[in-house]
Amino acid sequence: MLLLKRVIAGTIIAAFTVVTAIGLYALIAFFPTITCHGGGSGGNCGEGYLASLPIALLTIPLDLVAAFFVCKLLASGLWPER
Repeated sequence: MLLLKRVIAGTIIAAFTVVTAIGLYALIAFFPTITCHGGGSGGNCGEGYLASLPIALLTIPLDLVAAFFVCKLLASGLWPER
């Protein structure tokens, strides 16, 4: 029974950890898509992508640190001892 609880807790912890890292990266990378209001060739969508993609790449270490802290918090709260 303990093995099943640990497998379930490990699956939940791993899922939230991966979603944290990918979600933060995607939020930064695709922020111009969320906030751009078009405007044709005079719009600011292309310029937003030119800025957001390099920034998203530079923040990968911060995404991994955030994922580590999510993993640590969930492990301390969800991992069954006995």
